[in-house]
Amino acid sequence: MRETWKPGDSIARFIDHICLQPSATAIEMGRVCEEAVTYAIRSLNISGYWVYACKEQLSGTNVFISAVCGTPTGSTTRVKVYEAMEAIDDGADEIEMTVPVGAVKEGRFGLLSNDITAVVRAAEGRAAIKVAIQAHLLTAQQLSEVTSIAEAAGASYIQNESSYYEGSVSLIDLKRIGEAKTRGMGLIACGAILNRESAYQMLAAGADRIATRAAPIILLSDPTSAL
Repeated sequence: MRETWKPGDSIARFIDHICLQPSATAIEMGRVCEEAVTYAIRSLNISGYWVYACKEQLSGTNVFISAVCGTPTGSTTRVKVYEAMEAIDDGADEIEMTVPVGAVKEGRFGLLSNDITAVVRAAEGRAAIKVAIQAHLLTAQQLSEVTSIAEAAGASYIQNESSYYEGSVSLIDLKRIGEAKTRGMGLIACGAILNRESAYQMLAAGADRIATRAAPIILLSDPTSAL
């Protein structure tokens, strides 16, 4: 069952900590895992390369592993399915997949539906699927269309941007996505959420979770944090 944030709650369990630095070493990823446990963060968003090692280190904790696939450009469906299955076998609890934005802009919604459905089926209920839609590149109508398609395909979450996105988060986009989905699918706000104030703003705007590279900074300044 999806947790719901309420004012006064600690936001740690609603944060996905993005750790996708291409130069990351085993020592650095080990430190990231330690931080995730210390801050009681919801999940680590990492590449498939690190899933097995991080899952092993986080065994026995409440921290989830979220692996990216087909990110950030969308890739082909077969590549996404392979990456998702391998990451799940290695211990991923969640898969973040990126839709092919060109297909959305061209109105190729059948292709889009098949793409998401294939990854959902590959997960076979073993992992939640988060669909990243690159909202900053889409129109209001396209946002509505892709959100409805993702939900119909069985996605657990819709995410406004991929975890590689470092730009600002549009509250207007979040509102449009929220209006196009039902309560059955969660909403993740991803982008330059760099402080406590912006984190609370995203949650108050309807996001169920936030994905950020600044989790430790946010939580060190959060009075509801246990630290």
